[in-house]
Amino acid sequence: MELLKTTITILSVEEKTTKNGKTMFKIKGSDNKSYQLWQSKQDGTDSMAYIAFSSIPKMGVGKSFDISYREEQGEYGGKTIIYRTIANAIPVKQEEDEIETAQSKVTGEDEKWKEIRNEKRDDIKWMNAINNASLIISKKIDSFAEYSIEDAKKDVKELANWYYKLEPYFINDDLPDELDKAIANIPF
Repeated sequence: MELLKTTITILSVEEKTTKNGKTMFKIKGSDNKSYQLWQSKQDGTDSMAYIAFSSIPKMGVGKSFDISYREEQGEYGGKTIIYRTIANAIPVKQEEDEIETAQSKVTGEDEKWKEIRNEKRDDIKWMNAINNASLIISKKIDSFAEYSIEDAKKDVKELANWYYKLEPYFINDDLPDELDKAIANIPF
């Protein structure tokens, strides 16, 4: 029997089981024709067409396939009908789908690395804030005998929080007035 070829987009797939227990899928194509697809060949192994369709989520609904099929006339309910049995199927635009998948993976990895970089940047920003605050407090602590370690820790933490909230400034004159007030409130 001669195989016919066409390209269809799968509109729907309905699974059916025959009286003898074989699984068949009724496929509605974009050409408004119905096709049947048998899960297994006569030897019991999965058919090539079934393997192609089942490898795509939802049995390929919404995807386009180049199909090879054969037509046979039969009787159903007293009427003559045409059975279209899919023998082979190849997804159309498979390469484009793979490229899209690869691009989405790269985008996902880019987002992951962007998040990691931002976390590292925040960690570095915090460490710089603590370092700057510690330097300011340590220079003052030597000249003030009654200044306790607990007070120094509290002041370093407060000052570091101020530094952390700021965008990077490289010249002390550019620091906001609020930070200058925080430094001025340290009891030295």
